[in-house]
Amino acid sequence: MVSSLARVVSPEVVKVDSLDASLDLQAVIDGSGLTAKKSVTFKPGQIQLLKESLGWLHHGHPKLMRVTGYAGTGKTTVVKYLVLLADHLGILDASDGEIWGCGPTHQACSVLKDSLDGVGVKQVATAHSILGLRPQEVEFSLLHRAQLADLKAVPLEERTSDQLHLIDALTDRQHAAEERLQRFMPTEFHKNIGNVRLLIVDEWSMIDSTLF
Repeated sequence: MVSSLARVVSPEVVKVDSLDASLDLQAVIDGSGLTAKKSVTFKPGQIQLLKESLGWLHHGHPKLMRVTGYAGTGKTTVVKYLVLLADHLGILDASDGEIWGCGPTHQACSVLKDSLDGVGVKQVATAHSILGLRPQEVEFSLLHRAQLADLKAVPLEERTSDQLHLIDALTDRQHAAEERLQRFMPTEFHKNIGNVRLLIVDEWSMIDSTLF
């Protein structure tokens, strides 16, 4: 359903004044050769989202635009044609900077790369690589976190020696994991991120607050 595909723009709603309101984007797409391999017919809600996205990309403000929706509502297709149309309409070109894609895992990056094949995306890498972060060598999972919370809930005077040792071990593990996550190791991607004009982030819901 079209209503299931929405955009959330932060911190303010984009005003689409860079495009003629009467512009028939479907006609532009059909007549531009952008759908040479496969005909694509967009629904009214998707066309509106494309217009708002093009306006947002033209102004470059706010810095963040988030597209949400259930699986199969056309999020990736809209993003793909956003890039194609931005290039076709002259809103975005090579002189403006590169287009990169990223995701939380290598699998997500592989899917994104296949989905955006042929639209001019220069690099696709994990969010960790782009940020210059090395993966954690020490894991402190939700299970570890819950276990530590349960142990600390026991009154100090009632804790056994085994519980005290386990609290110390879990606390050390937590500190080691956090220290490793925060360790900054510049990568080739991070060094070149200044050249990026548009960064497409897939599987947004898997990016935690620390990474964000």
